Amino acid sequence: NTELTTLPSTADPTHPQKRSWVWVYFSDVDEQYIQCQFVDRLGKTCNKRLKKDQTGSTKGMSQHLHLLHHIANPKSISSPLAKHNTMDQYIHNLNPKETALVYFICDADLPLSITKSPAFRVLLELCNPQATNILVRRASLTAHLTNIYFYHQEFSRNYLLSHKIDVSFTTDAWTSPNITAYLAVTAHYIDMDFKLTSIIIGLAKIQ
Repeated sequence: NTELTTLPSTADPTHPQKRSWVWVYFSDVDEQYIQCQFVDRLGKTCNKRLKKDQTGSTKGMSQHLHLLHHIANPKSISSPLAKHNTMDQYIHNLNPKETALVYFICDADLPLSITKSPAFRVLLELCNPQATNILVRRASLTAHLTNIYFYHQEFSRNYLLSHKIDVSFTTDAWTSPNITAYLAVTAHYIDMDFKLTSIIIGLAKIQ
């Protein structure tokens, strides 16, 4: 299960170099290295060491938290949503072509590497000669997909909390084609338009 952690944006307001929210998860090792202190659900500490940025930048630290532990800056998550009435409105304001490509890949259960397929590129060019402009690097596409996931997650959470909707939960376990077992927790509720809606709120690998 992946969660967004909401913590104070300042870890040590008295220290001029440690005002960033990322310092909640890091400690100094020596003059050259810092160490991640994130603790997972099993009680295991990350302990990953990163080299200090001599300019004082915390970009490497935030990327580590974002990509490895799925933790984002609380301000970057809440502020954009506060300016939009619906998730669809926020998503619409992202790069529309790149967003459409992400939804296509997810809905069709395709690998991100599909963008490198010559046949896929030919198909796009036949539909629209300018369509190949949306084929971005895999790393960029992965980052875009992750951001969409984070915002969907936060929007769903805020929607359920703000509307005080009755929610029921179900669990389901299955094994993927590569023999990996998963357990999912799904929330079911009736929205304000009386439509039955189901969303996965937790997914964990199990033994």
